[in-house]
Amino acid sequence: MSLQELPIEMEIDEEVSVYKDRLLQQTDSATNQFINSTALDIDLNLLASIIRQDALPLFKMHCQEIHHFWSWLTRKTFIPGNVAIGDSIITSAFAIVDNAILHSGDCVWRSRLAYVQLTQILISLKSIIARRGRLRRGVGQGNASILIDLYVKAQTEPFSPKALRQKVQNRVRIAKRWADLISGSIFIAAVYNDKAEMMM
Repeated sequence: MSLQELPIEMEIDEEVSVYKDRLLQQTDSATNQFINSTALDIDLNLLASIIRQDALPLFKMHCQEIHHFWSWLTRKTFIPGNVAIGDSIITSAFAIVDNAILHSGDCVWRSRLAYVQLTQILISLKSIIARRGRLRRGVGQGNASILIDLYVKAQTEPFSPKALRQKVQNRVRIAKRWADLISGSIFIAAVYNDKAEMMM
């Protein structure tokens, strides 16, 4: 199931069993399509080595929790198209995904989904920056540089600006890798084992 297809405002306590059955049917189908895909040039031997043996039972057990978290995360980090570049909404969105990435505990799928949402935040902001070409820029400062600057400014860790920028750039790089590996599926976010983390 595509991340974009999930109903953002769904009440978790309503029609859970119906939703769960439908979601499991769709994710089984999506998984087969993902594994059999040639467009992504997937190494099937490598893929098999990074998928948990208990992948489907794990998802069946936690699908409601996974959906609830994703719905909450996307609501809390949504960036309106008309937001001002200096708006606190942006800082808040970065803070929420960073917290989920850094403090996911045993639920590693939380950090993976947070990485995916980080890429969506960056895409939204890049679009906003591109539309506002009159933004004051330094010499040689492009949209990507402005984007990283915004992310760096949202950091609260007591590091030097250079160190913070390196941390942010590394986090963005990992986010892109997770977004590619997950390929838009909540199920895929949950099924990778620790070897996948090492690949990042």
